[in-house]
Amino acid sequence: MKASGVGRKTLIDEAYVVYYEKSLVNPEAITARGIYTVRDYRGDYRAVETLFETKAMYLFEPGNCVMYERPWLYYSESLGMWSRDEWRSLKSISSLSNSVMAHKPCFCSYNSIRAAVQGTPFQYSTWEQYKGGDMVKFFDLAAKYPCVEYLTKLGMRGVVEAKLNGGRTYSVVNWRARTPLKVLKMSKHEMNELRTADVSVDPWMLHLRYLAKKEGSNLSIADIARISREIPESYQNYLNVALGWTNLGKLDAYFIKQLANPDTHRLDTKGYLLSTWNDYIKDCIRLGLDISNESVKFPKNLHRAHQNTIKQIKLKVDAELTAKITQRCKSLKRMQFEAHGFVIRPAVSSKELIDEGKALQHCVGTYADRYAKGETDIFVLRRLDEPDKPFYTVEIRAGNIVQCRGLRNCVPTEDVKSFIELFVSKKLLTKKRTRVGIAV
Repeated sequence: MKASGVGRKTLIDEAYVVYYEKSLVNPEAITARGIYTVRDYRGDYRAVETLFETKAMYLFEPGNCVMYERPWLYYSESLGMWSRDEWRSLKSISSLSNSVMAHKPCFCSYNSIRAAVQGTPFQYSTWEQYKGGDMVKFFDLAAKYPCVEYLTKLGMRGVVEAKLNGGRTYSVVNWRARTPLKVLKMSKHEMNELRTADVSVDPWMLHLRYLAKKEGSNLSIADIARISREIPESYQNYLNVALGWTNLGKLDAYFIKQLANPDTHRLDTKGYLLSTWNDYIKDCIRLGLDISNESVKFPKNLHRAHQNTIKQIKLKVDAELTAKITQRCKSLKRMQFEAHGFVIRPAVSSKELIDEGKALQHCVGTYADRYAKGETDIFVLRRLDEPDKPFYTVEIRAGNIVQCRGLRNCVPTEDVKSFIELFVSKKLLTKKRTRVGIAV
Protein backbone atom coordinates (compact mmCIF):
# COMPACT_ATOMS: atom_id res chain seq x y z
CA MET A 1 0.00 0.00 0.00
CA LYS A 2 2.86 2.37 0.78
CA ALA A 3 4.43 1.65 -2.60
CA SER A 4 1.18 2.38 -4.42
CA GLY A 5 0.73 5.71 -2.65
CA VAL A 6 -2.93 4.87 -2.01
CA GLY A 7 -4.55 4.64 1.41
CA ARG A 8 -6.18 1.34 2.41
CA LYS A 9 -9.62 2.96 2.49
CA THR A 10 -9.49 3.42 -1.27
CA LEU A 11 -7.25 0.51 -2.29
CA ILE A 12 -8.78 -2.04 -4.67
CA ASP A 13 -7.05 -4.20 -7.27
CA GLU A 14 -8.86 -5.13 -10.49
CA ALA A 15 -7.66 -7.06 -13.55
CA TYR A 16 -8.90 -8.75 -16.68
CA VAL A 17 -7.21 -12.02 -17.69
CA VAL A 18 -7.72 -14.08 -20.85
CA TYR A 19 -6.96 -17.79 -20.54
CA TYR A 20 -6.99 -20.40 -23.33
CA GLU A 21 -7.85 -24.11 -23.21
CA LYS A 22 -8.49 -27.01 -25.55
CA SER A 23 -12.11 -27.65 -26.47
CA LEU A 24 -13.61 -30.65 -24.67
CA VAL A 25 -15.99 -31.25 -27.58
CA ASN A 26 -14.02 -30.57 -30.79
CA PRO A 27 -10.37 -31.74 -30.83
CA GLU A 28 -9.60 -29.19 -33.57
CA ALA A 29 -10.97 -26.25 -31.57
CA ILE A 30 -9.69 -24.04 -28.76
CA THR A 31 -11.59 -21.94 -26.26
CA ALA A 32 -10.78 -18.80 -24.28
CA ARG A 33 -12.25 -17.17 -21.20
CA GLY A 34 -12.03 -13.52 -20.23
CA ILE A 35 -11.96 -13.41 -16.44
CA TYR A 36 -12.67 -10.29 -14.38
CA THR A 37 -10.93 -10.49 -10.98
CA VAL A 38 -10.96 -8.23 -7.91
CA ARG A 39 -9.13 -7.91 -4.56
CA ASP A 40 -10.69 -5.32 -2.25
CA TYR A 41 -8.53 -4.07 0.67
CA ARG A 42 -11.01 -1.52 1.97
CA GLY A 43 -12.50 -3.83 4.62
CA ASP A 44 -10.63 -6.25 6.86
CA TYR A 45 -7.26 -6.42 5.13
CA ARG A 46 -6.47 -9.71 6.94
CA ALA A 47 -9.38 -11.43 5.24
CA VAL A 48 -9.09 -10.20 1.65
CA GLU A 49 -10.54 -12.58 -0.93
CA THR A 50 -9.70 -12.91 -4.58
CA LEU A 51 -13.03 -12.72 -6.40
CA PHE A 52 -13.38 -13.62 -10.06
CA GLU A 53 -16.09 -14.20 -12.61
CA THR A 54 -16.05 -15.06 -16.31
CA LYS A 55 -16.85 -11.96 -18.35
CA ALA A 56 -16.47 -13.42 -21.86
CA MET A 57 -16.22 -16.85 -23.54
CA TYR A 58 -14.83 -17.66 -26.97
CA LEU A 59 -14.81 -20.68 -29.26
CA PHE A 60 -12.39 -20.88 -32.17
CA GLU A 61 -12.69 -23.75 -34.60
CA PRO A 62 -11.76 -23.95 -38.29
CA GLY A 63 -14.31 -21.90 -40.23
CA ASN A 64 -16.30 -20.82 -37.19
CA CYS A 65 -15.92 -18.48 -34.20
CA VAL A 66 -18.34 -17.73 -31.39
CA MET A 67 -18.30 -15.16 -28.58
CA TYR A 68 -20.54 -14.75 -25.53
CA GLU A 69 -20.37 -11.85 -23.09
CA ARG A 70 -21.94 -11.02 -19.74
CA PRO A 71 -22.77 -7.33 -20.21
CA TRP A 72 -23.96 -6.76 -16.62
CA LEU A 73 -20.98 -7.83 -14.55
CA TYR A 74 -19.35 -5.44 -12.11
CA TYR A 75 -18.01 -5.13 -8.57
CA SER A 76 -19.22 -2.80 -5.82
CA GLU A 77 -18.26 -2.59 -2.14
CA SER A 78 -21.83 -3.15 -1.01
CA LEU A 79 -22.86 -5.93 -3.43
CA GLY A 80 -19.52 -7.54 -4.12
CA MET A 81 -19.17 -9.26 -7.51
CA TRP A 82 -22.59 -8.83 -9.08
CA SER A 83 -24.13 -9.69 -12.42
CA ARG A 84 -27.35 -10.57 -14.08
CA ASP A 85 -27.21 -14.24 -14.93
CA GLU A 86 -27.42 -13.35 -18.60
CA TRP A 87 -25.11 -14.16 -21.50
CA ARG A 88 -25.27 -12.32 -24.80
CA SER A 89 -24.14 -13.79 -28.11
CA LEU A 90 -22.15 -11.33 -30.25
CA LYS A 91 -22.22 -11.27 -34.04
CA SER A 92 -18.47 -10.81 -34.29
CA ILE A 93 -15.43 -11.44 -32.15
CA SER A 94 -14.32 -8.42 -30.12
CA SER A 95 -11.56 -7.83 -27.63
CA LEU A 96 -12.79 -6.60 -24.26
CA SER A 97 -9.18 -5.67 -23.45
CA ASN A 98 -9.58 -2.88 -25.99
CA SER A 99 -13.08 -1.84 -24.94
CA VAL A 100 -14.95 -2.23 -21.64
CA MET A 101 -11.90 -3.59 -19.78
CA ALA A 102 -9.36 -1.22 -21.34
CA HIS A 103 -9.22 0.94 -18.17
CA LYS A 104 -8.14 -2.05 -16.05
CA PRO A 105 -4.82 -3.97 -16.14
CA CYS A 106 -5.24 -6.65 -18.82
CA PHE A 107 -3.25 -9.86 -19.18
CA CYS A 108 -3.14 -12.83 -21.53
CA SER A 109 -1.63 -16.22 -20.67
CA TYR A 110 0.58 -17.10 -23.62
CA ASN A 111 1.57 -20.35 -21.89
CA SER A 112 -2.09 -21.34 -21.94
CA ILE A 113 -2.20 -20.63 -25.69
CA ARG A 114 0.86 -22.79 -26.26
CA ALA A 115 -0.77 -25.71 -24.43
CA ALA A 116 -4.22 -25.19 -25.99
CA VAL A 117 -3.10 -25.16 -29.64
CA GLN A 118 -1.04 -28.35 -29.40
CA GLY A 119 -2.50 -30.97 -31.74
CA THR A 120 -4.94 -28.50 -33.37
CA PRO A 121 -4.75 -26.66 -36.72
CA PHE A 122 -3.91 -23.52 -34.72
CA GLN A 123 -0.58 -25.05 -33.68
CA TYR A 124 0.87 -23.94 -37.03
CA SER A 125 -0.98 -20.63 -37.28
CA THR A 126 2.22 -18.64 -36.50
CA TRP A 127 0.42 -17.00 -33.55
CA GLU A 128 3.76 -16.46 -31.79
CA GLN A 129 4.64 -13.76 -34.33
CA TYR A 130 1.56 -11.72 -33.42
CA LYS A 131 1.81 -11.67 -29.65
CA GLY A 132 0.00 -8.70 -28.20
CA GLY A 133 -3.21 -8.07 -26.31
CA ASP A 134 -5.56 -10.97 -25.67
CA MET A 135 -5.04 -12.59 -29.12
CA VAL A 136 -8.76 -13.18 -29.73
CA LYS A 137 -8.74 -11.13 -32.96
CA PHE A 138 -5.81 -13.17 -34.27
CA PHE A 139 -7.46 -16.53 -33.63
CA ASP A 140 -10.67 -15.20 -35.15
CA LEU A 141 -8.70 -14.34 -38.31
CA ALA A 142 -6.77 -17.63 -38.33
CA ALA A 143 -9.99 -19.65 -37.91
CA LYS A 144 -11.65 -17.91 -40.86
CA TYR A 145 -8.62 -17.74 -43.15
CA PRO A 146 -6.05 -20.58 -42.92
CA CYS A 147 -3.92 -18.64 -45.44
CA VAL A 148 -2.70 -16.55 -42.47
CA GLU A 149 -0.18 -19.33 -41.82
CA TYR A 150 1.53 -19.37 -45.20
CA LEU A 151 1.27 -15.61 -45.73
CA THR A 152 3.29 -15.19 -42.54
CA LYS A 153 5.75 -17.90 -43.53
CA LEU A 154 6.18 -16.21 -46.94
CA GLY A 155 7.29 -13.02 -45.15
CA MET A 156 3.98 -11.21 -45.59
CA ARG A 157 3.29 -10.42 -41.98
CA GLY A 158 2.51 -6.83 -42.98
CA VAL A 159 -0.46 -8.07 -45.03
CA VAL A 160 -1.82 -10.10 -42.10
CA GLU A 161 -1.33 -7.23 -39.64
CA ALA A 162 -3.21 -4.84 -41.94
CA LYS A 163 -6.17 -7.24 -42.01
CA LEU A 164 -5.88 -7.86 -38.26
CA ASN A 165 -5.84 -4.17 -37.38
CA GLY A 166 -8.58 -3.10 -39.77
CA GLY A 167 -6.18 -1.42 -42.20
CA ARG A 168 -6.61 -1.19 -45.98
CA THR A 169 -5.73 -4.29 -47.96
CA TYR A 170 -6.78 -2.95 -51.43
CA SER A 171 -8.34 -6.35 -52.32
CA VAL A 172 -4.86 -7.64 -53.17
CA VAL A 173 -5.48 -10.89 -51.26
CA ASN A 174 -8.15 -13.53 -51.84
CA TRP A 175 -8.47 -14.51 -48.19
CA ARG A 176 -10.73 -17.49 -48.82
CA ALA A 177 -8.46 -19.14 -51.39
CA ARG A 178 -6.64 -22.33 -50.44
CA THR A 179 -3.29 -22.03 -52.24
CA PRO A 180 -0.64 -19.27 -52.01
CA LEU A 181 -0.86 -18.51 -55.74
CA LYS A 182 -4.63 -18.03 -55.62
CA VAL A 183 -4.46 -16.14 -52.33
CA LEU A 184 -2.01 -13.61 -53.78
CA LYS A 185 -3.47 -13.71 -57.32
CA MET A 186 0.00 -14.43 -58.73
CA SER A 187 1.54 -16.69 -61.30
CA LYS A 188 4.24 -19.17 -60.30
CA HIS A 189 6.84 -16.94 -61.99
CA GLU A 190 5.68 -13.89 -59.99
CA MET A 191 5.73 -15.88 -56.76
CA ASN A 192 9.29 -17.05 -57.44
CA GLU A 193 10.34 -13.47 -58.21
CA LEU A 194 8.77 -12.32 -54.94
CA ARG A 195 10.63 -14.98 -52.94
CA THR A 196 13.94 -14.24 -54.70
CA ALA A 197 13.62 -10.48 -54.14
CA ASP A 198 13.52 -11.03 -50.37
CA VAL A 199 11.56 -7.82 -49.72
CA SER A 200 9.13 -6.76 -47.04
CA VAL A 201 5.59 -7.21 -48.32
CA ASP A 202 2.54 -5.23 -47.22
CA PRO A 203 -0.79 -4.36 -48.88
CA TRP A 204 0.52 -1.04 -50.24
CA MET A 205 3.41 -2.77 -51.98
CA LEU A 206 1.08 -5.41 -53.47
CA HIS A 207 -1.32 -2.66 -54.57
CA LEU A 208 1.50 -0.88 -56.43
CA ARG A 209 2.43 -4.21 -58.03
CA TYR A 210 -1.16 -4.57 -59.22
CA LEU A 211 -1.14 -1.01 -60.68
CA ALA A 212 2.19 -1.63 -62.45
CA LYS A 213 0.93 -4.91 -63.91
CA LYS A 214 -2.34 -3.33 -65.03
CA GLU A 215 -0.59 -0.49 -66.88
CA GLY A 216 2.07 -2.75 -68.38
CA SER A 217 5.04 -1.08 -66.65
CA ASN A 218 8.22 -3.14 -66.76
CA LEU A 219 8.92 -2.83 -63.04
CA SER A 220 10.49 -5.65 -61.06
CA ILE A 221 9.27 -6.72 -57.61
CA ALA A 222 12.40 -5.09 -56.14
CA ASP A 223 11.54 -1.82 -57.98
CA ILE A 224 7.98 -1.87 -56.67
CA ALA A 225 9.17 -2.55 -53.12
CA ARG A 226 11.51 0.44 -53.41
CA ILE A 227 8.75 2.68 -54.76
CA SER A 228 6.42 1.62 -51.93
CA ARG A 229 9.03 2.90 -49.47
CA GLU A 230 9.81 6.11 -51.39
CA ILE A 231 6.15 6.97 -52.02
CA PRO A 232 4.45 5.74 -48.84
CA GLU A 233 0.77 4.94 -48.47
CA SER A 234 0.08 8.40 -47.03
CA TYR A 235 0.56 9.76 -50.60
CA GLN A 236 -2.08 7.45 -52.10
CA ASN A 237 -4.47 10.27 -53.07
CA TYR A 238 -1.65 12.20 -54.76
CA LEU A 239 -0.62 9.07 -56.65
CA ASN A 240 -4.17 8.36 -57.78
CA VAL A 241 -4.31 11.87 -59.29
CA ALA A 242 -0.91 11.49 -60.98
CA LEU A 243 -1.79 8.12 -62.51
CA GLY A 244 -4.63 9.84 -64.33
CA TRP A 245 -1.95 11.51 -66.48
CA THR A 246 0.84 8.92 -66.66
CA ASN A 247 1.87 5.48 -65.39
CA LEU A 248 3.89 4.36 -62.39
CA GLY A 249 6.96 3.32 -64.40
CA LYS A 250 7.32 6.68 -66.18
CA LEU A 251 6.67 8.59 -62.99
CA ASP A 252 9.34 6.68 -61.08
CA ALA A 253 11.94 7.13 -63.84
CA TYR A 254 11.15 10.86 -64.05
CA PHE A 255 11.48 11.39 -60.29
CA ILE A 256 14.81 9.56 -60.22
CA LYS A 257 16.14 12.07 -62.78
CA GLN A 258 14.67 15.02 -60.87
CA LEU A 259 16.29 13.96 -57.61
CA ALA A 260 19.65 14.03 -59.42
CA ASN A 261 18.96 17.60 -60.61
CA PRO A 262 21.05 20.26 -58.79
CA ASP A 263 17.98 22.52 -58.50
CA THR A 264 16.13 19.87 -56.49
CA HIS A 265 16.47 20.52 -52.78
CA ARG A 266 18.55 17.88 -51.03
CA LEU A 267 15.71 17.21 -48.56
CA ASP A 268 13.07 16.71 -51.25
CA THR A 269 11.51 13.25 -51.42
CA LYS A 270 9.58 11.47 -54.14
CA GLY A 271 6.43 12.14 -52.13
CA TYR A 272 7.16 15.87 -52.26
CA LEU A 273 7.98 15.68 -55.98
CA LEU A 274 4.69 13.85 -56.55
CA SER A 275 2.75 16.69 -54.93
CA THR A 276 4.75 19.31 -56.86
CA TRP A 277 4.29 17.52 -60.19
CA ASN A 278 0.52 17.25 -59.63
CA ASP A 279 0.35 21.01 -58.96
CA TYR A 280 2.45 21.69 -62.05
CA ILE A 281 0.18 19.58 -64.28
CA LYS A 282 -2.94 21.31 -62.90
CA ASP A 283 -1.31 24.67 -63.66
CA CYS A 284 -0.56 23.51 -67.21
CA ILE A 285 -4.19 22.52 -67.75
CA ARG A 286 -5.39 25.84 -66.37
CA LEU A 287 -3.02 27.69 -68.71
CA GLY A 288 -4.18 25.64 -71.70
CA LEU A 289 -0.81 23.92 -72.25
CA ASP A 290 -0.74 20.61 -74.14
CA ILE A 291 0.12 17.96 -71.53
CA SER A 292 -0.04 15.23 -74.17
CA ASN A 293 3.32 16.67 -75.27
CA GLU A 294 5.96 14.74 -73.27
CA SER A 295 8.25 17.76 -73.02
CA VAL A 296 5.43 19.71 -71.35
CA LYS A 297 4.32 16.83 -69.14
CA PHE A 298 7.85 15.96 -68.01
CA PRO A 299 9.96 19.16 -68.05
CA LYS A 300 13.70 18.71 -67.66
CA ASN A 301 13.67 20.89 -64.55
CA LEU A 302 10.44 20.44 -62.60
CA HIS A 303 11.31 23.10 -60.03
CA ARG A 304 11.89 25.82 -62.63
CA ALA A 305 8.91 24.76 -64.73
CA HIS A 306 6.62 24.86 -61.69
CA GLN A 307 7.88 28.29 -60.65
CA ASN A 308 7.19 29.50 -64.18
CA THR A 309 3.59 28.17 -64.20
CA ILE A 310 2.99 29.72 -60.78
CA LYS A 311 4.02 33.13 -62.20
CA GLN A 312 1.84 32.64 -65.28
CA ILE A 313 -1.15 31.63 -63.16
CA LYS A 314 -0.66 34.71 -60.98
CA LEU A 315 -0.53 36.93 -64.06
CA LYS A 316 -3.67 35.29 -65.43
CA VAL A 317 -5.52 35.62 -62.12
CA ASP A 318 -4.40 39.23 -61.76
CA ALA A 319 -5.53 39.99 -65.32
CA GLU A 320 -8.93 38.36 -64.72
CA LEU A 321 -9.28 40.19 -61.40
CA THR A 322 -8.29 43.52 -62.93
CA ALA A 323 -10.81 43.05 -65.76
CA LYS A 324 -13.59 42.42 -63.24
CA ILE A 325 -12.57 45.40 -61.13
CA THR A 326 -12.45 47.62 -64.23
CA GLN A 327 -16.05 46.65 -64.99
CA ARG A 328 -17.07 47.34 -61.38
CA CYS A 329 -15.31 50.69 -61.45
CA LYS A 330 -17.30 51.70 -64.54
CA SER A 331 -20.59 50.80 -62.86
CA LEU A 332 -19.62 52.75 -59.71
CA LYS A 333 -18.23 55.81 -61.52
CA ARG A 334 -21.52 57.64 -60.96
CA MET A 335 -20.78 57.57 -57.23
CA GLN A 336 -17.60 59.70 -57.59
CA PHE A 337 -17.92 62.91 -55.56
CA GLU A 338 -15.84 66.07 -54.92
CA ALA A 339 -16.26 68.75 -52.23
CA HIS A 340 -14.31 70.81 -49.65
CA GLY A 341 -10.94 69.86 -51.16
CA PHE A 342 -11.60 66.09 -51.13
CA VAL A 343 -12.56 63.53 -53.78
CA ILE A 344 -13.94 60.01 -53.32
CA ARG A 345 -14.04 57.49 -56.18
CA PRO A 346 -14.16 53.71 -56.71
CA ALA A 347 -10.84 51.84 -56.69
CA VAL A 348 -9.69 51.19 -60.26
CA SER A 349 -7.56 48.00 -59.95
CA SER A 350 -6.23 45.29 -57.67
CA LYS A 351 -2.80 46.97 -57.87
CA GLU A 352 -4.30 50.20 -56.53
CA LEU A 353 -5.81 48.30 -53.59
CA ILE A 354 -2.49 46.60 -52.84
CA ASP A 355 -0.61 49.92 -53.04
CA GLU A 356 -3.31 51.56 -50.87
CA GLY A 357 -2.89 48.87 -48.21
CA LYS A 358 0.89 49.21 -48.22
CA ALA A 359 0.84 53.00 -48.01
CA LEU A 360 -1.79 53.20 -45.25
CA GLN A 361 -0.60 50.00 -43.50
CA HIS A 362 -3.98 48.29 -43.44
CA CYS A 363 -5.46 45.20 -45.11
CA VAL A 364 -7.56 46.60 -47.97
CA GLY A 365 -5.36 44.70 -50.45
CA THR A 366 -7.05 41.47 -49.34
CA TYR A 367 -10.46 42.86 -50.37
CA ALA A 368 -9.71 42.77 -54.12
CA ASP A 369 -11.46 39.47 -54.80
CA ARG A 370 -14.61 40.44 -52.86
CA TYR A 371 -14.64 43.83 -54.60
CA ALA A 372 -14.34 42.18 -58.02
CA LYS A 373 -17.22 39.80 -57.23
CA GLY A 374 -19.48 42.63 -56.09
CA GLU A 375 -19.64 41.43 -52.51
CA THR A 376 -18.50 44.85 -51.30
CA ASP A 377 -17.57 48.26 -52.74
CA ILE A 378 -14.17 49.86 -52.12
CA PHE A 379 -13.66 53.61 -52.59
CA VAL A 380 -10.52 55.66 -52.14
CA LEU A 381 -10.68 59.12 -50.58
CA ARG A 382 -8.03 61.64 -51.65
CA ARG A 383 -7.15 65.30 -51.20
CA LEU A 384 -7.85 67.15 -54.44
CA ASP A 385 -4.34 68.59 -54.47
CA GLU A 386 -2.84 65.08 -54.03
CA PRO A 387 -5.20 62.85 -56.04
CA ASP A 388 -2.72 59.98 -56.37
CA LYS A 389 -1.60 59.82 -52.73
CA PRO A 390 -3.50 57.34 -50.48
CA PHE A 391 -5.34 59.15 -47.67
CA TYR A 392 -8.43 57.22 -46.51
CA THR A 393 -10.09 54.03 -47.73
CA VAL A 394 -13.86 53.55 -47.55
CA GLU A 395 -15.82 50.29 -47.67
CA ILE A 396 -19.50 50.52 -48.66
CA ARG A 397 -21.90 47.61 -48.47
CA ALA A 398 -25.59 47.73 -49.46
CA GLY A 399 -25.56 51.53 -49.40
CA ASN A 400 -23.98 51.75 -45.94
CA ILE A 401 -20.48 52.88 -45.07
CA VAL A 402 -19.02 49.92 -43.20
CA GLN A 403 -15.66 51.45 -42.43
CA CYS A 404 -13.42 54.41 -43.25
CA ARG A 405 -9.74 53.96 -42.36
CA GLY A 406 -6.62 56.04 -42.77
CA LEU A 407 -2.98 55.46 -41.89
CA ARG A 408 -2.59 52.45 -39.53
CA ASN A 409 -6.41 52.10 -39.42
CA CYS A 410 -6.94 55.55 -37.88
CA VAL A 411 -10.49 56.94 -37.78
CA PRO A 412 -11.51 60.00 -39.88
CA THR A 413 -10.62 63.52 -38.75
CA GLU A 414 -13.46 66.02 -38.29
CA ASP A 415 -13.09 67.57 -41.76
CA VAL A 416 -13.06 64.09 -43.34
CA LYS A 417 -16.15 63.16 -41.31
CA SER A 418 -17.94 66.24 -42.64
CA PHE A 419 -17.03 65.31 -46.19
CA ILE A 420 -18.21 61.71 -45.69
CA GLU A 421 -21.56 62.93 -44.30
CA LEU A 422 -21.99 65.15 -47.34
CA PHE A 423 -21.09 62.25 -49.67
CA VAL A 424 -23.70 60.08 -47.95
CA SER A 425 -26.43 62.69 -48.32
CA LYS A 426 -25.60 63.38 -51.98
CA LYS A 427 -24.83 59.90 -53.27
CA LEU A 428 -26.06 57.22 -50.87
CA LEU A 429 -29.47 58.61 -49.96
CA THR A 430 -32.41 58.94 -52.33
CA LYS A 431 -34.92 61.80 -52.20
CA LYS A 432 -36.94 59.65 -49.79
CA ARG A 433 -33.85 59.55 -47.54
CA THR A 434 -33.39 55.79 -47.93
CA ARG A 435 -30.08 54.07 -48.53
CA VAL A 436 -29.01 53.25 -52.06
CA GLY A 437 -27.72 49.71 -52.55
CA ILE A 438 -24.76 50.13 -54.87
CA ALA A 439 -23.16 46.70 -54.82
CA VAL A 440 -23.57 44.97 -58.19
